[in-house]
Amino acid sequence: MKKIPIRRVSGEKIRERAMVNGDKKKCEPPTGKSQNHKAKQDAVDRQSKALRQNLHRRKEQARARKSINTVANLANKQSNDGR
Repeated sequence: MKKIPIRRVSGEKIRERAMVNGDKKKCEPPTGKSQNHKAKQDAVDRQSKALRQNLHRRKEQARARKSINTVANLANKQSNDGR
């Protein structure tokens, strides 16, 4: 057993306590991923990439439609004005 000495933190006294191996907490995540977890993560990554690409494609299509409609409306105005 390892003894931790008494120390003061902001005026409070912390008592000495014994540390046992089971007392220690590990904050490190596991380094190796299981095959199942990796396969699921790969599937999620592929789906998110496809959704991002779809969103960009649809935005480009909307911009193209908007510019075509603007040109068509301008042409209609000019033909109605008699120019």
